[in-house]
Amino acid sequence: MRRRVGVFLLVAIILATGIFLYSGVRRGFELTVTDGDKVLLQKNYNIRTGTRLKVFFLHNNDYLKFYEQLEDKGAALGELNSALEEDISKVAESIYRPPKDAKVLWDKREFTYDPEADGVEADKQGLIRSLFEKMDKNIAVGIKKLPIRPLVTVEDLKKITEQTASFSTNYSTSSPARKHNINLAVSFIDGTVLQAGERFSFNKAVGPRTVQRGFLEAKIISSGQFVKGIGGGVCQVSTTLYNAVIRAGLKPVNVCGHSLPVGYVPLSFDAMVSSANDFEFENNSGYPVYIKGECDGNNVKFTFYGINLNKDKKLVFRSEILRELPCDDYEEICDDSLLAEGELFKVLTPPKSGYVSEGYMDIYEGGKLTSSVRLRRDTYQPQKGVRIVRAIYQDS
Repeated sequence: MRRRVGVFLLVAIILATGIFLYSGVRRGFELTVTDGDKVLLQKNYNIRTGTRLKVFFLHNNDYLKFYEQLEDKGAALGELNSALEEDISKVAESIYRPPKDAKVLWDKREFTYDPEADGVEADKQGLIRSLFEKMDKNIAVGIKKLPIRPLVTVEDLKKITEQTASFSTNYSTSSPARKHNINLAVSFIDGTVLQAGERFSFNKAVGPRTVQRGFLEAKIISSGQFVKGIGGGVCQVSTTLYNAVIRAGLKPVNVCGHSLPVGYVPLSFDAMVSSANDFEFENNSGYPVYIKGECDGNNVKFTFYGINLNKDKKLVFRSEILRELPCDDYEEICDDSLLAEGELFKVLTPPKSGYVSEGYMDIYEGGKLTSSVRLRRDTYQPQKGVRIVRAIYQDS
């Protein structure tokens, strides 16, 4: 019995001693948070009783040890005081400034860039650690600021606004009406920005070729013949654009060749458009594509800007004739008045052969041919010649 009483007294003495010691432990503190000379927060806080007991009995009243052994460091302030947690979050929010990404500015002729700017955020976790480390009746903590780097910089944008391809064709010998149509069609395409994955339609961009929209009558190819039609010359624009597209590494989706060869590009590198036929391509680069179109009365030119899909590669485009389709036939015009005395006939235009051809893209890397890609196969019809004959000669 005496032994039990002795043990009971010993336990009582230990508890009493602990309670006595604990009663002298600080119950709260005054916190001052500054940003340089500016005071962001100055307030008194009481420490939660449960936390004071844990720190006193389990961590020898060492608040830093208590903090370091917490599994969830984000909940550390709540262990001290929920109001403190809210106030520190507000301080951090007052410091935060979002970063600014750089932006591309394009006036259809050249690029300029709105530069990026760093953001700033409070080192909230560092502040919390300092608070536990300096735990005392009065705690003064200077807040540390951390930079936030923007996601997009000017250097990043310069890499995706490089010139990727350029192609031009000559139209200096065209009629004034044909030149007008070419200039007008190019004006509708110039300045186009094609987003990643977006499809370009020539007919949608240029619109219907009508007199009401400013297009004039000039030579076109229709049903295997050169005839006059509204918008003549527009196919040279679509052809020039097509050749720039394949040099930029973009994906043609819909392209049709003419029924007859054209003089401004090799066989299998033309792109015919009409109300029934469109030229379309897709921006498969993963980044925006910028298109500049130019006309100077002699040459029509398209230049593409974006990410260079063919960097460190050399692309060579070639036309290969598979078969010639000869023609010896003439369309005859019977008009003696157009012939000299004794002349039975006169050739105005000789017959022209047709062709079956293919277009290829040869890819060179490090000076070596690594692959040869067939782009397409086309058939161009032969063309009859035109001659004037005397009536007597035609009858024979």
